[in-house]
Amino acid sequence: MLKRVLAEIRNSRGPISLDELSRTLDVEPSALQGMIAHLVQMGHLRDDEAQASIAMSCSSSCGGKSCPGPGGCPFATKMPATYSLPLSDSPADAPQKR
Repeated sequence: MLKRVLAEIRNSRGPISLDELSRTLDVEPSALQGMIAHLVQMGHLRDDEAQASIAMSCSSSCGGKSCPGPGGCPFATKMPATYSLPLSDSPADAPQKR
């Protein structure tokens, strides 16, 4: 099933929502979240939110006050979770079948 999840993500033409992936694979969203978390842990997917929070730096928006960080920032909007393939798993890098 994990291979099917990865294949569907690879074959999507852009971002794919959890609900859309759930319908396509006929899997409950909660089960799919666990599979995606496992794929992230194994390095087959990249958690874009985790990458963004590592790269996020505070600007002058806080007015010199101590920054609460990404989770408590009143200037940040919570976006849907997104995941992407690591560069080594991109379709262009995939071995060609003969």
